[in-house]
Amino acid sequence: MSAHGLKTLGALKARRVARIRSLIPEEAAGRIGSEVVVEMEVRSTGQDRNGRLIFLNSRDDFSDPTNFTIVIPTDVLDPGQGAEEVMGRYRNKRVRVRGMVDTYRNRGQIRVTGMDQIHLLPDPPGR
Repeated sequence: MSAHGLKTLGALKARRVARIRSLIPEEAAGRIGSEVVVEMEVRSTGQDRNGRLIFLNSRDDFSDPTNFTIVIPTDVLDPGQGAEEVMGRYRNKRVRVRGMVDTYRNRGQIRVTGMDQIHLLPDPPGR
């Protein structure tokens, strides 16, 4: 497929996703196996022991049963971008993420395959 064809395909997919209603984390957690768009505030962040995964959590305590996590494998980061930079960029910010919902330890999550799936949202008025 040509570069133009890929851009057109990407634009069509973006428009299709834009028509999907954004869910709150609690709604998304019940949509296992579905591609969804979730809007949430990132209340806490972390990494796995090996430093290969970054976690953006909807709750202050990641072990909260209602926590929803955006999982970012470090191999999808932009060149030169570090985990601390990514965690700092999203911590205490509102985000929109698109992806397939699955679970880990009975808590909902989306594991992204590219940074283009996560978007910062403007702060609400008065914040």
